[in-house]
Amino acid sequence: MGSPSWVIPVAALSTICGVGFIGVWFWFPRLLRKGTQQELQVLATERAERDRYLQQRRAEEGKVVQETQVTSAPKDVPEAA
Repeated sequence: MGSPSWVIPVAALSTICGVGFIGVWFWFPRLLRKGTQQELQVLATERAERDRYLQQRRAEEGKVVQETQVTSAPKDVPEAA
């Protein structure tokens, strides 16, 4: 009893598609997360460089330089209600 001639190519193609789908399903979220994290780090670095440059330019021009970090109130000083 012979098998139809289409079984082997369909099985091979199904296997290739299944392995490819599982590979994409498994790796794509990890690569996306890694790429997003790297992009955020690059943006933070560029922002820090731009802030330093602007602060330096303002200081050279004699403008008031404002601090960008917010400090919290000391814990032993009661806050006004």
